[in-house]
Amino acid sequence: MAGNIFTDPIQLFGFTFIIITMLIQLILALKVYRDYLMNRSKPTLAFSLTFAAWGFALIFLGLERFTLTVFAGNGFWHLLGITFAYIALVCSALALVFLDLFAFYATFPNQAKRLILISISLASIYLAGLFFAVGEVTTPGPDFELIYPPYIESIMIVTVLPLFVIPIIILIYYSHTMKIHSPPHARRAIWLAIAIFLVILSYVPEILGPAALINILRGFYTIAAIIFYICFTRFIELRWAQKIHHLYLCLADKGTCLYDHSFKEEEPIDCSIVTGFISGISSLIQEITHTQKRLKDINIEDIKILLEQGNKNIMAILLTEENYKILRMKMRRLLEIFEHEFETELATFSGRIDPFERTKKFVERIFTYKEIL
Repeated sequence: MAGNIFTDPIQLFGFTFIIITMLIQLILALKVYRDYLMNRSKPTLAFSLTFAAWGFALIFLGLERFTLTVFAGNGFWHLLGITFAYIALVCSALALVFLDLFAFYATFPNQAKRLILISISLASIYLAGLFFAVGEVTTPGPDFELIYPPYIESIMIVTVLPLFVIPIIILIYYSHTMKIHSPPHARRAIWLAIAIFLVILSYVPEILGPAALINILRGFYTIAAIIFYICFTRFIELRWAQKIHHLYLCLADKGTCLYDHSFKEEEPIDCSIVTGFISGISSLIQEITHTQKRLKDINIEDIKILLEQGNKNIMAILLTEENYKILRMKMRRLLEIFEHEFETELATFSGRIDPFERTKKFVERIFTYKEIL
């Protein structure tokens, strides 16, 4: 039989994409849910539910393809195949609702529960239209793809496309706003938007066709799933905000502390002791090695001490758990702002550190990351 997934290479091609993508999505759902258990972030939970719903949608899509192609012509199996297809559509609609919920929590957290009613309404209209059309669904050979009546196209444009477009627009906006504040988050957001767009290229033909291309276009499911996996498992610098402990700004030659800022609730330590000690070590290393190269970091088991020096004898010292590139970038940016803003005070420094207290607003602007905008 031409349409059998085990005898038709094109059918087998599309079926393989469904299975691979389903496994990736379910693994991701579990991984992201574990992250949620650690940080209790509502956007993280929403994305975990998105992957879970998509994973189950692909399970039933795979069952639909197996049933309709292997047992083609059998009335019972034909009815069962359509039932599997509709369960897959319900799961995919849930995935879209959870995806929108993530987007709303990321931008309008206080209004998320109200805004999600819009997505639920659109998904409900979409599913109602599909169930109304169930008696008109056909599965002609040789591929046995489901063919829906023409009016489903209009329903899909009005309901499903907005459900996809909402998170894409929000992720692009998020990427733009985070481009300077947290480049890793900005890059991940834009890749997530690309992945969702690829899902559109796979999902829409599932309903609207053309049937001849559906199995090929299912490959976009797998590409999107791989992007999702990379975004949620390889962007390690996304956690930079949870890794930093304390920041010091001091005179590089004398170690005099000009400003310090704690990112964690810890017992306060005399900042002058810390900066004087580290500045002394840095100078000692230069003397021992007979070089002007500056000490860049000190590792003490789980804590790293990162050092960056500006152009006007100012040193930034950051106590952190990881030596991330983004942290050094932020330290250099803070040094540039600090030396520019306090140019006069530094040139006439007499020992008073009161003028440097407004450094707090620069530190908060550069180092404080809010998951929810």
